[in-house]
Amino acid sequence: MKYRVRVLQREVEEMICIREEESRMLERETLLLAIREAEWRKEREALKDQLNMLRNMFFCDQRPRFFSSSSNSNNNNGEEVCLDEMMKIIRDDEGVVDNKWKRLYFAIKVELDRLILTTNNDNSTRSNRDMEEEVRGKEERIRDLESRIAFLEQQELRRQRELDILRQSLRIMFYYNNHNNNQALSFHLN
Repeated sequence: MKYRVRVLQREVEEMICIREEESRMLERETLLLAIREAEWRKEREALKDQLNMLRNMFFCDQRPRFFSSSSNSNNNNGEEVCLDEMMKIIRDDEGVVDNKWKRLYFAIKVELDRLILTTNNDNSTRSNRDMEEEVRGKEERIRDLESRIAFLEQQELRRQRELDILRQSLRIMFYYNNHNNNQALSFHLN
């Protein structure tokens, strides 16, 4: 009888040690996840700043150059190349931001799935209420991130439309300037 009690006590102690180790690992992983999330936020802010700088440079500095150079010359290849380069830079920056948020979303989702699996298989000291609140909070966070991703996608579509409008405007202006220059030349030749 005493032997059985000792064996059972050892098993209980082993299980307690295993559960404590699992909880420590879980705390470490959640801390690492929080650190990654903070890094992604910083990186996102840096990318936003860079995007704003590029936008300001493009819309404030580059637009007058496009219009003034297009009225002075018949060759618009340089302006179109510059516009294409700016559009590529903007698209690349938006793609990086979107990829970071998607990776963050999937990392949180994987972590939630792992937490759900471990809570279903283990009888830890935390109550089910705490876990449910944590899951609700993380689900709310996921919904938040999904809405942010949708917002970023809408912004990208708006930017695409603005760039298409700008492209069309530049084409019209180049056509109009070339057409006026050709008429002026034909008038002087007669």
